[in-house]
Amino acid sequence: MKLTKPLLYGFCLAMLSACHTTWQANSVEASYLKLESGNTAQDSALVALIQPYKDSMEKVMGDSLGTLPYRLVKEKPNGLLGMWTADLFRAGVSNRSGETVDIAVLNNGGIRRPYIGPGKVTRGEMYELMPFENRVMLLQLDSAQVMQLAAFLAKKGGDPVSGLQIKQDSVLVVKADGKALSNRKYTLCCTDYQYNGGDDYDFLQSFLVKQSDMGLLRDILIESLNKGWCAAPPFEERRYQLD
Repeated sequence: MKLTKPLLYGFCLAMLSACHTTWQANSVEASYLKLESGNTAQDSALVALIQPYKDSMEKVMGDSLGTLPYRLVKEKPNGLLGMWTADLFRAGVSNRSGETVDIAVLNNGGIRRPYIGPGKVTRGEMYELMPFENRVMLLQLDSAQVMQLAAFLAKKGGDPVSGLQIKQDSVLVVKADGKALSNRKYTLCCTDYQYNGGDDYDFLQSFLVKQSDMGLLRDILIESLNKGWCAAPPFEERRYQLD
């Protein structure tokens, strides 16, 4: 039989694959090397290389975005830090979308600083506050779905919210003037993390999506601060007030 080149190549490959050796580890050893910073000399060349980038980053992150008159603390259900963040969120999305957003809601676990203020609020603090790359979504709800959201927040024990106030003794949604919800559509801004089921917010997937990606949450918060919207929220209970 005459061996053609394809047959010959195939035969050689088959022989090579059949002749490989399988290696197995006989033993594994591990050891620890203790490093003490006090005994480690700085590499001056490396420090000089990094220093311009370090200085540039510190200048940007130290940029003042606004001033707070008192400390805002993260807590539930009515933490001032959460309410302030939700207010910035709603104002920023309203500005980007060109329409008044009725409600903003965030999950409390997404806020990663225990407090901000008093004094200036820096860009670096906002990165610490919101270190995740969460994207912003804009949803549409009817009055029944607003009630569904309100009931979830009441059962959950509260989350940062703007435009909504919950009565302690009942699940009742009212506008700022005390009037009941009307039979109209409401807009809600949230994050893609929440919409995709994070922190048990999976029910949001039943709401109509108006805009699926409005940018990074952190960028929108910084935009709001750059526009001078840094006012601290009043000491109030905020659940279920739609204004």
